[in-house]
Amino acid sequence: MTHSPNHLSRENSRCRKGNTCIYGFPHPITPETWIDDEGRVHYKRPDEEDRWIASHIPEIIDELDCHVHVDVVFTVMVFMYLYKYLFKGPDHTFFRIQHESERIDEITDYVNGRYLSSPEAAWRILGFDITSKEPSVDCLPVHLSGQNTPQFAGGSSHGSSASLLIRYFHRPHLPQFTSLLYTEYFEKYLLYKWDPEVPLGEDEYLEDEILGTEPKKICPRRIGQKVTRIQTLSPTTGEVFYLRCLLGRRAAYDFDELRTINGVVYGTYHEAALELGLFSNDNEGFFALEEAVLSYQTPGQQRFLFARIILEGYPARPLWDHFHEYLTLDYVTAMSSEERGTDRALQQIADFLQDGGHSLKDYGLPEPTFRSVEVLSELEAFEGRHEQLRAESNDMLSAMNAEQADIFHCVMEAIMDAQDGETPSPFFIEGKPGRGKTFLVDALCSHLRSEGLIILIVGTSTLAAALYERGRTAHSLFRIPVTEVSYMNSE
Repeated sequence: MTHSPNHLSRENSRCRKGNTCIYGFPHPITPETWIDDEGRVHYKRPDEEDRWIASHIPEIIDELDCHVHVDVVFTVMVFMYLYKYLFKGPDHTFFRIQHESERIDEITDYVNGRYLSSPEAAWRILGFDITSKEPSVDCLPVHLSGQNTPQFAGGSSHGSSASLLIRYFHRPHLPQFTSLLYTEYFEKYLLYKWDPEVPLGEDEYLEDEILGTEPKKICPRRIGQKVTRIQTLSPTTGEVFYLRCLLGRRAAYDFDELRTINGVVYGTYHEAALELGLFSNDNEGFFALEEAVLSYQTPGQQRFLFARIILEGYPARPLWDHFHEYLTLDYVTAMSSEERGTDRALQQIADFLQDGGHSLKDYGLPEPTFRSVEVLSELEAFEGRHEQLRAESNDMLSAMNAEQADIFHCVMEAIMDAQDGETPSPFFIEGKPGRGKTFLVDALCSHLRSEGLIILIVGTSTLAAALYERGRTAHSLFRIPVTEVSYMNSE
């Protein structure tokens, strides 16, 4: 069990990788056996010749009469190692047969070269049916708006973003289709490829136009029976679960129509399902969070509980709307900012949901905005004062002379055009002292801030910046470093 000292010089050496031994020979001289932080045993090697000895048990070598390497493993990693070898499955072969003039079709190569186990091979050789259903059953997919998975037809390089649900929404606006449920539509009708050169039959119809997808021909089912069912979903999937419930009970032509009850468009599918009477508004999740608040649980504990509750399938948005003040209290207090505190709380909730394989969007919860500190500071400084600022601006505008009013409207028009994508030109207002320049700029700032816009007042000096509310010097706003320069008198 001695490792060869010339292991790095032999051409056929199996342990050489680069200019080192993959097994670590020769090992360092070690006075005593010890175990490192990773659980690996480093054996006692007091002499130079011991550095080349592989770990072994002499009794096993004598019994088996062969080389046997023995290592001691006692950490949890041994489970992963054994699991890989016990459950890795049968061997697979990867190959490719290609002629120079042939186009590579990876999908066909995979199907033709797929590994078959012995039972499956025997089953196919004997000609037994692989699958059979009578009557046939179709599983109809459910997804939220914009979350359908693109589909690809065999042999076609063009993808389709139209799922069966999208095609259901684009059925013709005719009396025989208007009241059909999602399942009823595909039980009674079949979709075929449409050839524009072949005229439609008397009982054949064409889908409404779907952007980026060729329309299908709709024909009544004439032979056989088809059973359709909507994809089974757990209540833990959130909004898509309530969408599924609405699809099973209401006919619609788009996602918004499903959320419209008695002419009111609800913000979530859960709210629409509640209004339709499909679910009760009382739930254990509400009482659990209410108990956590009354028992003075910390906001962090409440956020964790909130995430676990909605992962179990309870509606998220009503709980968030009712308890968000308690869920964000610590962050809002620490940051002195409602928006930044809410963002941090939502981010932590998102981390909890990610552990369960979901996101805030899955439950209709708001996404963190993560605006900069400067932006939030400006917005929060004038929060709740919009009406006051608008009144002040109107009063100042009414007190302006004709020249000031003309400049006011000119600047406002340029700023409004800039919000539509145009870049405004800079304005330079020149006038003698006491002519009302500060008054005019103050009126512009008040009006724009009343519209929720951010105005940054920059002065060349502290005196100039102090004339306006929240005015700042250029050095403060743009982080311009101030360098002190000392001049020495040479005399």
